[in-house]
Amino acid sequence: AKTVGESRGGAFRSYGLPPKRFGLARCGDGALAGGRPTEIAAVARRILSGETGTRRQAVVLNAAAALYVAQPALTMEQAVEQAQAVIDSGAALQKLEDFIRCSNEE
Repeated sequence: AKTVGESRGGAFRSYGLPPKRFGLARCGDGALAGGRPTEIAAVARRILSGETGTRRQAVVLNAAAALYVAQPALTMEQAVEQAQAVIDSGAALQKLEDFIRCSNEE
């Protein structure tokens, strides 16, 4: 479990954040190893297209952490559910495609 430091409502606390808390499996060493940019881009597209596994779980937890910080009313569990729903609905892939299209316009 990763240790998280959180400052909320004027208080600071430190706690563990194990993936199993959210129904996710812990990944083994090297499971999230990167590669060349083209390989990483292909992995991202596969995850946003519905591929499951430890890399998707890492993406979900990272996206959930961002949602949790951005939306203080959410619990981390709700943020995980929201992140999974955005990926599962295809909305995350659509945003990636929109970003790519805008980046390539002149």
